[in-house]
Amino acid sequence: MRHFCMIANVTREGVQEAAQEAQRYLEERGCICRPLSGWSPKGEQRILTKEEVGGDTECILVLGGDGTLIHVCRNLHTRYPVYGIKLGTLGYLMETDQNGMYQALDCLVSDQYFIEERMLLKGEVLRGDQVLFEDSAMNDIVLNRNGHVNIIRFNMYVNGEWICRYVADGMITATPTGSTAYNLSAGGPIVSPEADLFIVTPICANALSARSIVLPADAVIELEIDATFRSHETVRQGCNASVYFDGDSYQELQPGDRVRITRSLDKAQLVKTKKQSFLDALRRKLVD
Repeated sequence: MRHFCMIANVTREGVQEAAQEAQRYLEERGCICRPLSGWSPKGEQRILTKEEVGGDTECILVLGGDGTLIHVCRNLHTRYPVYGIKLGTLGYLMETDQNGMYQALDCLVSDQYFIEERMLLKGEVLRGDQVLFEDSAMNDIVLNRNGHVNIIRFNMYVNGEWICRYVADGMITATPTGSTAYNLSAGGPIVSPEADLFIVTPICANALSARSIVLPADAVIELEIDATFRSHETVRQGCNASVYFDGDSYQELQPGDRVRITRSLDKAQLVKTKKQSFLDALRRKLVD
């Protein structure tokens, strides 16, 4: 690799300096490293285009935490390989930290790497036949209540077949990558990131039988807000439910709205410079 684009979460202390050092290190070795200025994972939702990243870019370097890497991966209009350098609080998805940054850059420059593909989700919010909102997610699409008032009543359908009516705080639909995120905190299973499937985990369901469900990646999942969900509070305040995409973009929902979730045609491409088994990484993270 000789052409890089760099995206750094400069809102974190020390990241700006590390990004400048990485750029200098690559340029001293005859590489082109194009920093993308003005980027922030807390910024307005937008798509990264080929014009912004650069058509000849071979790899996007992401300096920050998992949130920054996820934000970049889900917003790439044209897919590029992405390499993560941990300079944030969470780094489950990041390949290395600042101590290993120069060794990792040497591996990239000398083409000692491989690419690992990760499944993405596509979500649509429908009101009747109208698509109100759509977005993608790398970790999860989460139906959740707003605030502390009311739980949500909603129906779940898979491939058009009614599965269950839930009374709960919400529902997590996660990728294997996202199985170690909110899904894990909610009691869902951990899945190897190379798998191709959905994990559907209810959040604080009011039922002893409510458990996670693992579904094939070609399934079509629909979560429908119960049209009769109209208590005194919901009439006054709305249905108090929203759907969130990787905890970033969101859409508020009304009774009768449906959230349709499918596998995205795109896949995230994570660059790796060292072989490490999923179980070894999991063991280290669980100990940490």
